[in-house]
Amino acid sequence: MRLPEDFEPDWGFAAGLGFGRAEAGVEFDKFRDYWRAKSGRDATKLDWAAAWRNWMRNAGGRGLRGGGQARRGHHPQAPPHETAFARHQRECRQTIENQLNGNENNDLFRDDDFAGGGPAFDLGPGDYRAH
Repeated sequence: MRLPEDFEPDWGFAAGLGFGRAEAGVEFDKFRDYWRAKSGRDATKLDWAAAWRNWMRNAGGRGLRGGGQARRGHHPQAPPHETAFARHQRECRQTIENQLNGNENNDLFRDDDFAGGGPAFDLGPGDYRAH
């Protein structure tokens, strides 16, 4: 069966993953648009509630960290197919841009236990001498 017009997602499930109501609403808009635009047999599901739960689990992993702890810092929304490495790169670019623009209050790594309270990123191979 196709996604019903009156389908209402489990907002409590999204909240349990650490998504705020606005974030979950954005994900629901993407979910609904994706499945309404999809054609063929892949566009039909037996259990749309389960499809919604999987969508939210795969929404970039922003809701929960590996240990099941809710996130402390805010991470912008990302497409569900974004890998952890791609998210890390995006966050690093945003942090660098914020610092270059003098907007250090938006430091994505400010509350990140792993990053140690400051921006952190890996550099690729290359020449890092001062020019």
